Amino acid sequence: MKISFGTDGWRGIISREVTFDNVETIAQAYADYLIDQETGKKGVVVGYDTRFLSREYAHTAAHVLAANDIPVYLTAKATATPAVSYSVKKLESAGGLVITASHNPALYNGIKIKGWYGGSATPEMTQEIAAFLDKSPVKRRSDSSLISIFDADKDYMEQLKKIVDWHTIQNSGLRIIVDPMYGAGAGYLRSFLENLRIDIREIHGFFNPGFGNVPPEPVEGNLAELKDEVVKGKYCAGFATDGDADRLGVVDAGGDFINAQEIFALLLWHRLRQGKGYNAVGKTFSTTRMIEKLAAQYRIDVWETPIGFKYLIPLFIQDKIFMGGEESGGIGWSAHLPERDGVLNSLLLMEAMAYREKTLGEMIQEIREEIGPHYYRRKDLILGDSKSDQIIKEIKKSLVSELAEGNDCRIEELDGLKMIYNPSRWLLLRASGTEPVIRIYAEAESKELVHKMIKEAEEIVIAQADNK
Repeated sequence: MKISFGTDGWRGIISREVTFDNVETIAQAYADYLIDQETGKKGVVVGYDTRFLSREYAHTAAHVLAANDIPVYLTAKATATPAVSYSVKKLESAGGLVITASHNPALYNGIKIKGWYGGSATPEMTQEIAAFLDKSPVKRRSDSSLISIFDADKDYMEQLKKIVDWHTIQNSGLRIIVDPMYGAGAGYLRSFLENLRIDIREIHGFFNPGFGNVPPEPVEGNLAELKDEVVKGKYCAGFATDGDADRLGVVDAGGDFINAQEIFALLLWHRLRQGKGYNAVGKTFSTTRMIEKLAAQYRIDVWETPIGFKYLIPLFIQDKIFMGGEESGGIGWSAHLPERDGVLNSLLLMEAMAYREKTLGEMIQEIREEIGPHYYRRKDLILGDSKSDQIIKEIKKSLVSELAEGNDCRIEELDGLKMIYNPSRWLLLRASGTEPVIRIYAEAESKELVHKMIKEAEEIVIAQADNK
């Protein structure tokens, strides 16, 4: 089958697309790429998550790399992706491979590729690696002395203590519950907070490659048990990490889900108020405009990129931004890594709660009082055999004429068709690059207005699809 790299690496269904042969093929292509770059001698960090066969796939990839005379640092256990990424940076290795399918359902697995800087490979890097697929036979006779089994957690946890004000958390009296969703994030927040003698409880922290029949994606629909437990146990907040722990979901003290846009804005607001924000913040095209408003208020710039955290990576590497985030909840920091980190961001939210002696919901309300109310929603429309990108092109004029409000509507097409009505209100239609889906995003001053905008756009899209 044809192997192709998507938004963040390669994913597929276990034993259909993700096979030992395909893992070997990718590992060989990566080895050839590193040898071509003359960086292979620096070594590669290989990690894996808690999915079915992840450990075995990781060992397979490690042996192929070693057979190409590339030293390998192989994690001793299932490890959070940001911990693997930090090891790449700490060890000054050539890069990394992580066996994971992130937040996808249990049927899936895959491989994420990390650059030398400790973050996702850039689009240019993955294109170059893809060019080496099947160019040379897979080498399998490895020199086991080139494979070092190591613990990636120790240095990573020490790094977190350098970034987070753990003294403030320690003295806060917070009561926290965490849900790693049976993923690779199990144990990280629990052990960090236990060392601070914080009242901490962890659920779903044991090995279950079926993920309890719930995809390990920390969105509201998958966190019903966490929401119930927060209220029942009277916890200050609940924090969930996805399958490889690079993203997070949050539940407030009252059991209310806090969406990814609010998390991004809250973390930015907290760091700016601490005086720890500088230069500029980066955001992807589908992310809340709360970021622009906060940036203007605190006099920093905003860099906007196409959708996908990988497009923020060059801004981190070039030190143009101190923080960057995307719509799906991935947030990174220049002081740490050009990488999403659900564990670190959970701790930073706890730091904000401890520092301000307020709940997350109370702080979000304070932000609304500063910059006005913002409500956000995304809806995915499945279109059968219709070509989603073609539909958007064909309905562009009708969308603008029917949905524009006077002359105040501005059109931007960095990644999809975006209609901006005012500093708080916008609508975005974007075709999926891999499936017949149109994603509709909207943000406005009220929930009712957001639903109205989504509904009107949906009706126009469906009418056009039905005419195909």
